[in-house]
Amino acid sequence: MFYRAIDFLSRMSTAVSILILLALVSTVGTVIVQSGSEVFYQARYGEFWSKVIFALSLDSVYSAWWFLGLAGFLVVSVSICLLRNGPHLLRQLNTPKKPISLAQLRQWPLAVEVNSNKTSVDKLLSKQGFSEVKTYSNATYWHKGKWGRMGYFFTHISVVVLSIGALLTGVGGYRLSLHLVEGQAYNTAALWQNGRFTAIDLPFTISNKEILVEHYFTGKPSQFTTHLEVTTPDGKTTEQTIAVNKPITIMGQRLYQADYGDGGSDVSFKLRQIKTSIFPDAVFSGQTGYSQNLFLDYKELRSYALIPDKMAPQTIITEQDKTNNLGLSVEIQIHSPTQSPTKIQIFKDSPWVIGVYSGDDEGFNPVFIGLDPTKEQGWSLVGKLLDNLNPATNLTPNELQVELMSKVKDLAITELSHLSEEERLRVGLGAIMAASFLYQTGLPFIPIITDAKFKPYSGIIIAHDPGFYWFLLGSILLIVGISMMLYLPFVRVWVYVNNKNQVTFVAAHANKVGVLPKIKKLDSNT
Repeated sequence: MFYRAIDFLSRMSTAVSILILLALVSTVGTVIVQSGSEVFYQARYGEFWSKVIFALSLDSVYSAWWFLGLAGFLVVSVSICLLRNGPHLLRQLNTPKKPISLAQLRQWPLAVEVNSNKTSVDKLLSKQGFSEVKTYSNATYWHKGKWGRMGYFFTHISVVVLSIGALLTGVGGYRLSLHLVEGQAYNTAALWQNGRFTAIDLPFTISNKEILVEHYFTGKPSQFTTHLEVTTPDGKTTEQTIAVNKPITIMGQRLYQADYGDGGSDVSFKLRQIKTSIFPDAVFSGQTGYSQNLFLDYKELRSYALIPDKMAPQTIITEQDKTNNLGLSVEIQIHSPTQSPTKIQIFKDSPWVIGVYSGDDEGFNPVFIGLDPTKEQGWSLVGKLLDNLNPATNLTPNELQVELMSKVKDLAITELSHLSEEERLRVGLGAIMAASFLYQTGLPFIPIITDAKFKPYSGIIIAHDPGFYWFLLGSILLIVGISMMLYLPFVRVWVYVNNKNQVTFVAAHANKVGVLPKIKKLDSNT
């Protein structure tokens, strides 16, 4: 039984099967988001599959017991394979004590009966890069690419080293998350463990001095760099810079720049009420990112609340291959007692544009609402247009446009009589657009940003990876080993001669197809 197990573990098919399994589960670890919360998995994959994910530890594939078990099994399998086959391969590198019998050589890939003088064969082999190793009484031994045979050892050893690295990282490694807000210092980070985050003390204090962001022409970040100040327990302070794909190491911890975003920015609003067309002086202030309710303690709006979600320093939209910067934006939720929360995006420098939320993947769709909510002109007409619509009737967009066009003709006589004909047309069309937008979205008011200061955070991953240098060494060995096997193929050649120094038989064996010596061109006249 023991010898059968050893034989099974030393087979190439066993190691390859384990490698395929590891590749498949690594793919699963890439497809399924790692270290998410139970709520996240339920929302994304459904309740049934979220249970499957947690039951099989697919939320933390690379530290799961079965992944580590496969890695350990691979270490054992490849190690036994090396111990069993390595000595035989090493013996091939040594000079044979005696020639191999003709019966064995006839089974080699190249086995040719020839009739040529030895000098010609020697020149031909030398020209093809072969070296004469030893001459026997009736044969000569040649070879080429001796050190290429070591590629086998490097490749197999690299698999063992990489697997050991995976075991060390899976058992003793961790990844901490830290949202490092600009201007603030931290000495703890969050560890995702057993379905929840746990605060872990850091061996240093790290502060975010400044975040610099470069953008593509579309407005999306192309690179973000964080200037850090690190204070160690002995009181020594150093400044370091971290960027995407440019990690740094602090006291054995590897720090990576992961992302960048709103770290909790201060923002203030005023409200444009619709039905009363009053623009109150009340200012509502809060901070993004903390689900902070701003209760609107103002007349009939007391049952409403605002939640500022996220701020962006600039918002780029593309129309007909042209880009336009709408400026600083804030995503907010409006909670009302009669309908589900409404998500919109408002712009500090472009208050006449409102982003309408169109789904998780689509984001916000900017819409021109027709009028500037910071100005009074036209909003009294908007309020009266909406008052004249029957709230119990669900109008289609076309029906709504027809209804508003019929109403505006009568109302414009009193509301816009003081304007010129051109202004009446402009304001009247703007009022129709605004009333249509508000009717379809159900917004009771329009928030207007009066003051905002973007405070960014830098997303930092702090990794303790005891297998890092094992991965580095294993990767180097793998590259070297494969390169040696591809570009330094090991070829052995036996040349048999008779007592007249005439070559009668040539045999060759190689570990790669297409590298055998060209011997068949020899004939009896050579």
